[in-house]
Amino acid sequence: MKHTKSILAALVAALSVGAASATTVTNAIYIAGSTAFSKAACPAVYNVATNNSFTLIASDSGKTGSGQDVSGCKAMLFRKSTVISGVTNVDIINLGLIGSEGGIQSAASGTTKSTLFIPNNTPATNGTFTFATTGEAHVADVTFSDVNQLTTSRFYKALAGDGTTYAALLDKGAFGLVDFAWAVSPNAAVATNGHSAFTNITAIQARKLFTAGNLPLSYFTGVNSDSNTGVYLIGRDIDSGTRGVALAEAGLSITNPVNQYSVDSNGVIALQTATTVNGIAEVAGNGGYNDSGLMATALTYAPTSGWDTNKYTNAVVIGYSGTSKVQNTVPATGKYAISFNGIAPALSNEATGAYSFWSFEHLYINATTKTSTAHKLSSVSGSYTPSTFGDAVISQLGTVIATDFWGKGYTHTNDVLVTRAQEGAVISIK
Repeated sequence: MKHTKSILAALVAALSVGAASATTVTNAIYIAGSTAFSKAACPAVYNVATNNSFTLIASDSGKTGSGQDVSGCKAMLFRKSTVISGVTNVDIINLGLIGSEGGIQSAASGTTKSTLFIPNNTPATNGTFTFATTGEAHVADVTFSDVNQLTTSRFYKALAGDGTTYAALLDKGAFGLVDFAWAVSPNAAVATNGHSAFTNITAIQARKLFTAGNLPLSYFTGVNSDSNTGVYLIGRDIDSGTRGVALAEAGLSITNPVNQYSVDSNGVIALQTATTVNGIAEVAGNGGYNDSGLMATALTYAPTSGWDTNKYTNAVVIGYSGTSKVQNTVPATGKYAISFNGIAPALSNEATGAYSFWSFEHLYINATTKTSTAHKLSSVSGSYTPSTFGDAVISQLGTVIATDFWGKGYTHTNDVLVTRAQEGAVISIK
């Protein structure tokens, strides 16, 4: 997280708070997790905070204060100061959404690795921050996840003996659905450059594409002349629950290695470079975009170069995302959501079970800090621990999801007739 304001200013603020530490007690609750669910999660957390007289100090979108639409935020810092028995209590609610996997990793392992938040001591005048690679690290107390903890790569890596113990988290239950879709670049969804329109992908085709990284368009359309057009896969990194759900829907393990590409604003395609995510080394191709919005933006770029010229004369790009990041009404503009297994991404199809690319959203609580005194908000009446805070957020989510449906990427469980045990599992009638 590279902050747009000077680090020096933050250090000065930190020193001033430190000088007063003898008479100041700071309690904080840290919320991490899914970026795909941000349009619901952020308004719900905002409502809980402001309903309890907290002030929004800073956010990644520049929103501060009261009466804000924070549905576009992925990081928010709230503070509230009260004097109790002569001691100043500073309560903090700090949200930093970096991905389902990263949130579970932090909350379940009890470490601070990769869990990024706006610095707690940020002055009220420093209102805007942007996500990048640095930030203030804390253990997540509460985390949103598109995937069940038992199926996450963190759980499997623990079983494989990566040196970290991942504790079972307190699951507050599945309160909503996260809706996903496969989407294509602007030159793909319409017949152009001598190739057919790319309008559907099946689970079997997705499985092959995850492994190969690129395939001829003819593999998807059944038209021989489309063999000169390459289909290149872009996608998310291992922090992403969206990636996990996409793999599960394709019949692959959530830990299955992939071959993914990037495409820049000039339309240049390139294999994802080797990188390290949350301390885990990823070989070339197995990386991906660290934010769903960035990946969705990449789907607006029509490829101009970088494809294998020994196989193809042109190329298109396909990726997977929450439905809030893609649309399926104007193919030529890109980010066009296509059908999955022959079924269009639509609420009516999801509600009946015909459309399967979705998962339940979970709210997990850190089992170690769930009732910790240091994580109890002293300025809020009652025992406002991470666990009771999670209950309050879920209550707000019930209102948010009831009024904002499919278009923002989520659906209330009451609006579907079906259920499933976990992502990628068989869908059954309730």
